[in-house]
Amino acid sequence: MDIKILLTGTVVGAVVGLVAGYLIFGMALSTYMAETASATKEPDMLWLIFGHLAYAGMLTYIFVQWAGIKTAVTGAKAGALLALLGSLAFNWIWHATSEMFPGGCVATLVDAAGAAVVWAIGGAAIGWMLGRGE
Repeated sequence: MDIKILLTGTVVGAVVGLVAGYLIFGMALSTYMAETASATKEPDMLWLIFGHLAYAGMLTYIFVQWAGIKTAVTGAKAGALLALLGSLAFNWIWHATSEMFPGGCVATLVDAAGAAVVWAIGGAAIGWMLGRGE
């Protein structure tokens, strides 16, 4: 794997994911999440950036090494599906073992749907970037 492609896809995906995440979770869903997720707080931007870099790096690696994704459409589909399934898995585990989602199961679904939209957009950007020049 070309490290330049991995790093570029990671940075592009992370930046787009951060912007999309702000629009979805920081604006559109902020009131709902504050009412239904007990762990909601002002984000620590350093860790938020690290998290987005890690997730975008994972998507870029999967797209390049295993899936051969090189278009915005396939990147969006894969990004949405991976985010939805990953979010549902973690949300339901946290719901079962903590008070993170006192809003109940619906709050876990709303959070997962928001993550799917964020990473559909981030995945589209990664897929588009990987297909440039072909």
